[in-house]
Amino acid sequence: MSIKALQLKIGVTPDGSIGKNTIRAAAAYFHLSDIHAAHFFAQCHHESGGFTKFEENLNYSGAGLVTTFNKY
Repeated sequence: MSIKALQLKIGVTPDGSIGKNTIRAAAAYFHLSDIHAAHFFAQCHHESGGFTKFEENLNYSGAGLVTTFNKY
């Protein structure tokens, strides 16, 4: 989901920017405490390269799959 799509869903102006209004509205929409919202958005920011990547390439070799997902 893009930032703008999230903003539309939670009822804030879809400007594509994560700021206080977006975080507060998302926390209320998803029933998150302030600390949970902060952690969630920090993790999203980290994993998406600063909200620049929205999908994984899933380009794993067979050996890479076994190494990364050997539990499954």
